[in-house]
Formats: sequence, structure tokens, C-alpha cells
Amino acid sequence: LVWSAKDGSKTQLRDDAVIYGAMLVRAASPDESVAGDPSDRGLPGGHFDLDVFDEPGSTREIYHEHQYDDDYDVTGVDLLSPVGCKRNGGLCWHQVMAGESGVIVAGPTEDAHRLGPAVRRFAAATGLPLLADPLSGARFGFDDGALAVAGYDLFLRDEGVRERLAPGFILRVGASPTSAALQRWLFQHASAVQVVIDDGPRWKDHGGTATTYLMADAADALERLTRAWPSGSGSTSEASAPARGAWTLADSAARAALGRRVDKELGEGGVAASVLRALPEGAALFVSSSMPIRDVDAFSLPSAERVEVLASRGASGIDGVVSTAFGIASQHDGPAALLIGDVALFHDQNGLLWSREPDASLVIVLVDNDGGAIFGMLPIAEHEPDFTTYFTTPHGIDLSRAAASHGVRCDDVPIEGVEAAVRAAIASGETRLVQVKTDGAEGHRLRAETRDAVIERVLEALA
Repeated sequence: LVWSAKDGSKTQLRDDAVIYGAMLVRAASPDESVAGDPSDRGLPGGHFDLDVFDEPGSTREIYHEHQYDDDYDVTGVDLLSPVGCKRNGGLCWHQVMAGESGVIVAGPTEDAHRLGPAVRRFAAATGLPLLADPLSGARFGFDDGALAVAGYDLFLRDEGVRERLAPGFILRVGASPTSAALQRWLFQHASAVQVVIDDGPRWKDHGGTATTYLMADAADALERLTRAWPSGSGSTSEASAPARGAWTLADSAARAALGRRVDKELGEGGVAASVLRALPEGAALFVSSSMPIRDVDAFSLPSAERVEVLASRGASGIDGVVSTAFGIASQHDGPAALLIGDVALFHDQNGLLWSREPDASLVIVLVDNDGGAIFGMLPIAEHEPDFTTYFTTPHGIDLSRAAASHGVRCDDVPIEGVEAAVRAAIASGETRLVQVKTDGAEGHRLRAETRDAVIERVLEALA
């Protein structure tokens, strides 16, 4: 095995060496061409790593090579070149331009102000269905005619629905979606062309389903593709019309099924939906990890109301949530709210100290089910009493007293009273706690009922 480096040097590796886990994202040089086309520069700048280990599972490297170059950014790459697809690992943009049956998946991003609008403009111009994560910047604040699909986290939990909504092409931007159901859909259709556009330092394809990973600024790439789309088309071609029609039917059916259920029947999901409806134009909503962000994903419908949705995801997602929300409130030009569970609020009670500051009024909506109810979704929930003792860990604390100790008013309301309470709290201009006491097991039961109702309507629509 011989490794040829960019500078022309060659390294002879041991004949019995085997490569495990090598990753390659390479930049083409200006003088390289495809099929004799000197105008094609291939991929933008990137990096590559080659690691050779002595045996599977070993951490002992025989050889390591790392190179990085950023000489060429995406503005120098012809994304629309049919010839360029040979360089770009099979990514042929003319397939998209010709109306290949496609879907856009917009995941969470820290660049929501740029990427969200770029995604929406591309979706509106092409007519491709859009599955927009609430943290993508592409779900809220637009009235552009794009097909932003509602309720996908609910109906994609059904294998039959996932099969009926088979794509020919998936264009992905942002990080992996919040929705596990959407990730299962990506896995189920791993044979489809899946293109990830991202220039960040972290790999955005943990499931390994991408057929092409384009190291490029996603917002810039989508803006250029949108400008090149046939002016005034506003829809996909005949080839992709059936796929768009199926997603349109699923979207309408999901909206109808959710619309028939009042907030109380949605349970804790109804709290998330109520908060989004109550927030005015230009508000910011910080969402805690665990069930709150999942409920926002499942139950908040795409809307024209411009609301900035933020969250801290990761292994320590419930740490510092209250403090972070107050920090956002102090810097945001408009009302700010926090949707949080009782365990996360318990972890950061000291964050309520910020409530005395005049520049950071915050409406805190607390869903209090007395413990880590999210674990009730796991098979371990059947093993009592150890499940409650070690997983749910009920605390039995009235968190309204924690708020009162900081002089924060608490309004204790039922699920159906959340929307009015949030509107009143925002109008007051004060920091307030809106507390909704729920039952964790009942919450999961209502989520399952809602999921089944949505799936039933979608399957009928797609039959």
C-alpha cells in the first residue's frame, strides 16, 4: 500500500497493514480538471485524515497523515456544473435542477439567522418538501409558500408511513435532527442519494447515511442554487410532483389530526404548542433538553410568526438552563420565554438570582411532573420499584417556593390555561413563573394517543 501526499511525496506502508476508519474530504487544485474541463475546480477547501492501525479495534497507529487547506472557498466552485458531479463524489446538482424527487432536511444550527432564510428561499423556489427542525431557523417566521411539513416527528414513527414517503434525493443542512423518527427515516432510506452541505469542523453525519459530504458554506451554496433555479417556476418538475403531492397530503392530514385535539388532550405536548402560540412576533424561546425540546419538535406547527427558538443540546443539556435563558433575555431585543422541566429547574435554581436585574425579564413556563419522566419511554420503566427510585427520581419539591424566595410571582395553571397565562406574563414586563403540574405517565399516554391519531390520518391520506 502506497500513500501519495499532496506534495507528491510517497510513503510505503507495510504490506500487511489494513486501513480502518479512514476519512477523506479533499480539495481539488485549480489545475485539476474533470473530463478535460479546466473551469471545474471540484470540491472547496477541506481536510483529510488517514489513520492506519495494526488490527481492528486497536488504538496503536502504524501511520497517520493529516492535511488541511483552505485556499479555495465555495464561491470559487461551480455547484451547478454537470461535469463537476464526477469530482464531487457523485453529487450531480443537475439532478436537483431536473426535479429529482427530493426532500430538504434542515437540522439544528448555530447559524440560524443565515441558514434558516436560505433554506426557506431554496424550498420556496424549488417546491421541494422541507422538514425543518425547530432549531434550524427555518420553521418559524415565514409566509413564503414553501411546503414546511408539520407533524413529521409524529407520523414518521410509523414504518409504513416512512416507506410510503420514500425519497429519491435528500438534501441535508445543519446538525442531526432532534427527531429520532426523522433519523429513522434517513436510516430506512440510506439507499437514496443523501447530500450533506456543511463547512463546520464537526462531522454532521453520525448515522453514516450521506452519499456525498460537501464541505461548503450551506447558506451560500443554497443561495446560489436558488438564484440559478428557473425564474418563477415555484414548483418541482413533473418527475418530483408525486413525491411533493404525498408530502402535501401527509402535512394536511397531520395538521387536521392535531387541530382536532385541544391542548388538554395533547398533555405536555399541548403546553409546548400553547407557548409557541402565545409568543408575539420577535420573541425568543429557550427550550430545555429532555422532553421540552422533543415536544416543541413534535407539536409546534410551522408558522409565519417570527420566533427565535434556541436550546442547549448535549450530555449536559439540563445544566445552567435557567441562567442561559436569563442571559438570552438580557441580550434579546424583545420578549423572552423559557420552557423547562422540573429537574432542569431544580438543577439551576440559583439562576433565579438574575430575576432582580431590570434588563432581563423572563417568562418561565415550568412543566412539573415531579422527576425525570422522559425515562418512562424506555423498557426499564416496567421494572418497579427500582425504576422510580433510580431513574424517575421524584423530588417532591414545590418549585414555586424557590421562585417566591427570589420574589418571582408564580401562576399555577392547568394546561388549557397556559396560553393566556403566558400572554399575561409577557404583557406585565416582569419575570414570572407559569407552573403546570402534570403526571409523567399520563403525559406519555397522551403523546401515544396523539401519535396514533396522526399516523392513522396520514395513512388514510396516502392510501
